[in-house]
Amino acid sequence: MTTINAVGVSLSGQSGTGSFAGTTSPSFTTPALGTPSAGVLTSCTGLPVGTGLATATDSAVLVSGSTGTPVWSSTMTNGQVIIGSTGATPTAATLTAGSGISIANAGGSITISASSGELVWAANSSASISAAVGNGYILTHSGATTVTLPTTFAAGTLIGVVGTSSAWTLDIGAATNIIAFGNTYTTSFASANNTDSIVLVATVANTTWAILSMVTTGFTAS
Repeated sequence: MTTINAVGVSLSGQSGTGSFAGTTSPSFTTPALGTPSAGVLTSCTGLPVGTGLATATDSAVLVSGSTGTPVWSSTMTNGQVIIGSTGATPTAATLTAGSGISIANAGGSITISASSGELVWAANSSASISAAVGNGYILTHSGATTVTLPTTFAAGTLIGVVGTSSAWTLDIGAATNIIAFGNTYTTSFASANNTDSIVLVATVANTTWAILSMVTTGFTAS
């Protein structure tokens, strides 16, 4: 390496080999830069994932790889995947409604909430059921079943009951009533046959139900 500059003054403290570099557009071969105080890396290439990316900002793009630590972005776009701490167990937040959503091989449980005017039907083998709005109960208990209506509900919500094998009773509950056939009932509806069914709609919040549909040869109502 040359150690005399253009005016014949000796240079000292140099390192490496090759020509001296100017301040405009120099070209370096495998230099060790240390820790620069400032710089712009928008045109740099070849940086391995997980190397030199100690801290991510809100505008950082999510980067994942077999050897690197993910860099998170506060704004995700289609095609980007959020991974868990190990990269193998992603955790999703609450999913809102959407079209074309399907989940396969799901562990645990999935809760489906019904909106006003809809019922989610499911079999229930309990002898005593505290009914919740938006649910339809398919009664599969081998003996008599009692279904108790809730005391808190909004107008327009539904509850349904379908018997299958045994007699059942609909307990109207305290401070509520069912208006049907020109009468007001405050105690219960008892099935006449095992397969009787009824769907109720709330007409007054927290107070009154009406029969939206029913199949029976005659409920015993009181």
